[in-house]
Parts: sequence; structure tokens; C-alpha cells
Amino acid sequence: MEQNILRQIADRSLVAAITHDNARIWLLNEDKEDPVAVVRRLEPEVRHVRQGQQHHGHASEVAEVPYFAELASVLSVGSNVVLVGHGTGKSNAMNRFVDYLSEHNSALHTRIAATGNANIAAMSGSQIIHDARKKWRQAHI
Repeated sequence: MEQNILRQIADRSLVAAITHDNARIWLLNEDKEDPVAVVRRLEPEVRHVRQGQQHHGHASEVAEVPYFAELASVLSVGSNVVLVGHGTGKSNAMNRFVDYLSEHNSALHTRIAATGNANIAAMSGSQIIHDARKKWRQAHI
């Protein structure tokens, strides 16, 4: 991630919309449509997954640790974070990211201000920010 972007989000409240393929990051208190940063998951060129692993949902976890590590590194510069995911259970990348943080980055885990689900694929950036603000207010009342 560019140092310029990291300086821009340092010590600010952030919103991260996390999917299987990428995480888009906005400043919580600004209404800009475009994210200030995007962390993309780098997939390996060749994916060999045993059929049993694929049937039990482990295929989606290939290359997830480096993706989550980079995302955690970027979000760590913020003061607090609202995480928004899509889907339920193991299919929700945000839930898996929260689990990753609880095991590997407790400092960032404690700065998660709120979490929630939304149909982020169908929402604009400003709608995601508005929804995240609502989640943040509900968690702090």
C-alpha cells in the first residue's frame, strides 16, 4: 500500500467493506463515493484443492491469510474500524477476517467499533458509509 494513502487514513475512523476478492476502505466521516484504498486478494496461479476440501468449504481459504494480513496492516493505521460483510456463516469474508484478527492481531481486533452485514455488491460507496455510520451509532448507544 502506498505511504501517501496510509498517511491519509492514519488515526481516522475507517469503514471496510470486505468480500472474498477485495476490501474497499473509506473514511467513516466523509461522503466520498470512491474508496480511499482497495486491498485485493492475490490468488495463486494454480489452485490444487482436494475434492474433500472443496466440498467442506476450504477452497475459499486458499490465499486468504496473506490477504487478511495485508488488510490488517492497512487498517491498523486507523483509529477504529467499522467492518461490513456480505453473506452469512463461513461464506462471509468479514466474519473470517474478524476470526483472523482475534488470533493474529488482537490490537486491531479491539479497535473494531462495529460489524454488520449488508448487500454490499448492490450498494454504492456512499450507501455503504451511511450504513456503517448507522452500525457505529447502534454499537455505541
